[in-house]
Amino acid sequence: MRPCQGFVLHPVILAGALLLAGCTSAQLRRSTVAQSTTLADIYTQQVMNNLALFLQNPDALPFFAYPNQGTTAIQDMGSAGGPGYTSLNFVTTPFGLNGSRQATENWVLVPVSDPAKLALMRCAYRQALSACISTVPPSDSFCPNCSNLRREFYGPSNSAPGHPHFNEELPCLNSACWLCWGCKHGVPHNCQSPYVGSYRDLYVWVPPEGRDMLTRLTLTILDYAVNDPKQFEKRTKSVDIYVNKDGSINYNNQGIKITATIPIDVPSSTIATLDHIGAYGKFITLYGKGDADRMIAIADQIPAYAAMSEDQKKQYWSQVDPTAALWPADLKPAVQFVKEHSILPWEIPSEDVLHGPAGYQRKGAASDGLQQLGQRINAALAPAPVP
Repeated sequence: MRPCQGFVLHPVILAGALLLAGCTSAQLRRSTVAQSTTLADIYTQQVMNNLALFLQNPDALPFFAYPNQGTTAIQDMGSAGGPGYTSLNFVTTPFGLNGSRQATENWVLVPVSDPAKLALMRCAYRQALSACISTVPPSDSFCPNCSNLRREFYGPSNSAPGHPHFNEELPCLNSACWLCWGCKHGVPHNCQSPYVGSYRDLYVWVPPEGRDMLTRLTLTILDYAVNDPKQFEKRTKSVDIYVNKDGSINYNNQGIKITATIPIDVPSSTIATLDHIGAYGKFITLYGKGDADRMIAIADQIPAYAAMSEDQKKQYWSQVDPTAALWPADLKPAVQFVKEHSILPWEIPSEDVLHGPAGYQRKGAASDGLQQLGQRINAALAPAPVP
């Protein structure tokens, strides 16, 4: 008996399936890498178009969006037809192979809508163009103050080179004019995207010698877009404390409960002063935390005071003599205030504890506030319940 002729083609089908699987993984690697390389072009092209925008209108509002997620997918599909015969004679098409490939690549863009970040970007563009067009004033001469904005974003300044806050004034953006602009026909043929930007009929291009400045500006804009201000990253802690009617701390978890979020380096007992927030707040306004620290430093120099217990020190300040010679003339009013209002110098909090938003976190997107507004509007417009 002769073997079935149809089985001769099975190895061919198997080899084709294996080859198709190998091609799919190879193409996926190539497509993923190719898609990743578009990120730099996306960032740079937006900066180029913004430069053209600001050359036309130095008072413009910048725009920027960055991808926060994306996908690369390669789907290969194949099918093989049957042998198409049952004997030595062909009845239908002897063999058929069909294949298709579907490629999908996408980025999900997040537009920058935080007004503070857009203001910082505006400052960066105007500073980068300050050497190119005379209509752009110095960075500190217009409102808002760009130095203050950068200080709030990067944190306290430090004048030492190499310090992370040394770039607060963005000296890397101060340079001679490093770009060219004009009509479309003026763009050199060897200058291509992403080193060419446009806004309406104005075209901007960056020659090779200016592309280092373009990269610096792009990194600055990207920094503003994806990061949050340093001043809002202060570490905090949530504290629950119980106080008696006289304001003293109750360690048996009885009395008035106070819950607060305060900077992590502030003693937890400080929130007990919130019961006397009027007196403590007034002291901060009139004299400041510095005067309280001076009072403690002078008292600590008295041997008898240094040897006192905490309760004895409390009694000392309730009976302190503001006219004593140990108190400097400029400090006597503060000592008098402490005695009259029965407050303790070491419990006088800093300004940010009483008035500062220690637990505040910048959201970085205006949509959060809009959603809350929408919820309030919907609640106000909701029909009254039927009794």
